[in-house]
Amino acid sequence: MQNVVIYGAGGFGREVHSMLKASSLGFHGFVDDKLDNVLGNGHWLGRQSELHVILANGNSHERRRMYHNIQKAAHHFPNVIHPNATLQDTSTIKLGKGIIITSGCTLTTSIVVGDFSILNLHTTVGHDVCIGQFVSIMPAVNLGGGVVVEDDVYIGTNATVLPFIRVGKGAVIGAGAVVTKDVPPGVTVKGIPAKQQ
Repeated sequence: MQNVVIYGAGGFGREVHSMLKASSLGFHGFVDDKLDNVLGNGHWLGRQSELHVILANGNSHERRRMYHNIQKAAHHFPNVIHPNATLQDTSTIKLGKGIIITSGCTLTTSIVVGDFSILNLHTTVGHDVCIGQFVSIMPAVNLGGGVVVEDDVYIGTNATVLPFIRVGKGAVIGAGAVVTKDVPPGVTVKGIPAKQQ
């Protein structure tokens, strides 16, 4: 059993902690840059080595910042997959490191998920989807087959991305949006159909 340090003691960090209780990973403690009564902050974590660390923050940019704070410390970044998540064809699903897949998610076949991405509650991922690094997918998102989600994208709760759409790096998709055409890098789209704001 690996004893895990959760970097981020806010709401999402507490959700990840509850996931650890249902996994083979143990819990060593929280680290946080803003809260007290934890093991320490990112600077403390950066001075340690060979720990198993989970970056538990729903914001892509914050997770990337947290990683850069501690990347030189030779930590390990395990994946956390809730036992109620369904990975239908594990032989064709390729997962990077530091990924969090929460309860109720369904991944079908021929899927790639990049490092430090989060798939939140009840997200569905269709065939041949490619998700980049540091992507934040909120609850009940639906990604159709062949979708490409580039790095640092945020997809809001209940959004749908139709098949074979590309979402550019750093884009934001608003909650409840239906994305019917490619989204350029760095823009925000909202609504049905989703339009640039």
